[in-house]
Amino acid sequence: MKKTSLAISALMAGLILIGCNSTQSTQNDTSTVRGMVPGTLIEAFCADGSYYKVNSTKSGTIKHPFEIEIPRGVKCNFVMTTNEENNNTRVITPISFKSGDVNGTFITVNGDVLELDYIDLPTDINSVDDNNSDSVVDRPLVVDINNSMVTITPQSLNNMDKDKDGIIDLYEDDDADHVPNHYDDDDDGDGILDINDGDLDNDGINDMDLDNDGIKNKDDVDDDNDGMHDRYDDDRDNDGIRNIDDDDDDNDGIKDKKRYDDHDDDEEDDDD
Repeated sequence: MKKTSLAISALMAGLILIGCNSTQSTQNDTSTVRGMVPGTLIEAFCADGSYYKVNSTKSGTIKHPFEIEIPRGVKCNFVMTTNEENNNTRVITPISFKSGDVNGTFITVNGDVLELDYIDLPTDINSVDDNNSDSVVDRPLVVDINNSMVTITPQSLNNMDKDKDGIIDLYEDDDADHVPNHYDDDDDGDGILDINDGDLDNDGINDMDLDNDGIKNKDDVDDDNDGMHDRYDDDRDNDGIRNIDDDDDDNDGIKDKKRYDDHDDDEEDDDD
């Protein structure tokens, strides 16, 4: 099984619970979603940063039951994948929910159990629209529900989907290699697995170790390698200009947003 990329690990770093096997859920803080599908991986990505997945259970028919627990009262986004173990025949289907005139890819369940009808997911990628050949169906499958304990959030408010196309960012194909981000171990295509890649944007700068001293940024207390702790160093980039007068702390030719900058290519400010 492929490792999850570094970027994706960060995004999913919250509470990770696997289907119904979790021992951390209680009846009071979770809701159960039940339904039937073809043989399928069901994933839920929730707004509190938690992630849940479960596989449907074989039943001897095309209708395989599933049951997944999600946090009660929290917006969650569902993705369902048939043939999930086969990289060549996998079909990834984003799910959208509809109730009356409301349609959206975030669903919030406020009761104990949400019962869904059979969801007729596609099992052949050639039978659906997949214009970029990444095995992700181009438009979400709409599932009708009619339940007073469920709130559907319009697509425009789904902050997991920057381009608002119904496909969450984890299942986009940002590097156009025909592999969705969620399954891709080398998002920039440089042959280095993301988990070990300090230069994910391929700009030639090791973002994990900006001064290339073998110490990761988060542990580095001597950013200019002059032997003086940053806290006491009044010229942290060794350019001959005191920090208080320096408007380009990382010497990248870009003016700092503030007088004090964390000298990491002007991404954030640090007023320590």
